Amino acid sequence: EDKEQRRLTTQEEGAAPQMTPFGNDVWMMATAMANDSTSTTLCLQYGAGVLAAGCLNLALKTKKFQISKIAKWVEKLTKECREDSDARYNRVAITEEEVKDVCSQLLDLYDEAHSQQSKEGDGHDRGGGVSGHGTP
Repeated sequence: EDKEQRRLTTQEEGAAPQMTPFGNDVWMMATAMANDSTSTTLCLQYGAGVLAAGCLNLALKTKKFQISKIAKWVEKLTKECREDSDARYNRVAITEEEVKDVCSQLLDLYDEAHSQQSKEGDGHDRGGGVSGHGTP
């Protein structure tokens, strides 16, 4: 696809960044994944920042967005959180291993849901995800 269409945000001079349609699709998918994660123990294992990073990472991969180095963007996200003026965010610590584990557990959840739907064989398409929001 055209590189411009694969951007997550755009920013006009002097204006705040705006989400592109592609970025909005990624955001919606990550949000659906976060919703689906509530049917697992992930929220007991990890904090919100780690879950958000895992959902975003998996959504980006699902949309085939090129992520060259996961460690690089996780480090940048952690740095941005620590520099935030809101004290809730500046204590966030995210590791690459945690993000990968969240992704792995979500994929297991979707595999299990897909297997269950295949066994039931009811022929109804629910959008592919646990929540029916079109997640993998």
